[in-house]
Amino acid sequence: MRTSFAALASSLALSALAPATTIAHWNFNDLNDSSVNGHNLTNTNGSDTTINGGIATFSGGGTGLLSAPDNAAWDDISFTIESVFTFTPPSTAGAISTIAAHLSNTTGRQWLFGVNPNSIPYLLVREQGANDEQSFASSFGALTEGHTYYFGAAIDLTASDPANRVTLYFKDITNSGALITNNFSTSITALQGSSAPLSIGSTGHSSSRFKGSIDEVRFSDTKLGAGDLLVVPEPSSALLSFFTVSLLGLRRKRA
Repeated sequence: MRTSFAALASSLALSALAPATTIAHWNFNDLNDSSVNGHNLTNTNGSDTTINGGIATFSGGGTGLLSAPDNAAWDDISFTIESVFTFTPPSTAGAISTIAAHLSNTTGRQWLFGVNPNSIPYLLVREQGANDEQSFASSFGALTEGHTYYFGAAIDLTASDPANRVTLYFKDITNSGALITNNFSTSITALQGSSAPLSIGSTGHSSSRFKGSIDEVRFSDTKLGAGDLLVVPEPSSALLSFFTVSLLGLRRKRA
């Protein structure tokens, strides 16, 4: 947990940056979107998915999912999807643990954000007009059952440099781990179209069910930098020293 001073220093360091817009933020106190946009969820999975005390718990069974109605934002090619979740291996060996996904109108997934069959957090995208998917896996390695993690995928397919189009962020919250950042190059500049709902906890297929709990999911309208994430990295000791001197200077001026 950051101290109030560290939070203040981080806030001051980022004050010059233009804030991104949160399109949807589900914190699972209920099925409602806590942003102003009203992208509320529907639970089609009955008792296999329960919402209680800020946590969505998935049994890994059933055929349903949590879904938000179709919206143009889900088709954007510059966005960030983030989640805080507790990992449990899927009930079916080799299955994908879907945190959030958007299906294409034609073949499979437009994009999928979750944990791959090797228990590694990853992002999968499908290029417009192509049948092949491209996936990007975090360098963190296999997740540990019962641990709570932060995972974020930031995408800007409009970036002129292919190396700046996909960034994954990851943090082991249980072990107070450092924020890991992975950048990936891709030639993809457009995604397959979709009129499907955004789904959480499954794509609707038996091979894609999430098992475990999700604390929150947030969707933003641009590719976020590390300082704008749900889990902001601690400021460096040099940065803290700078703000210590600055704040002491302000205090002396007020004295």
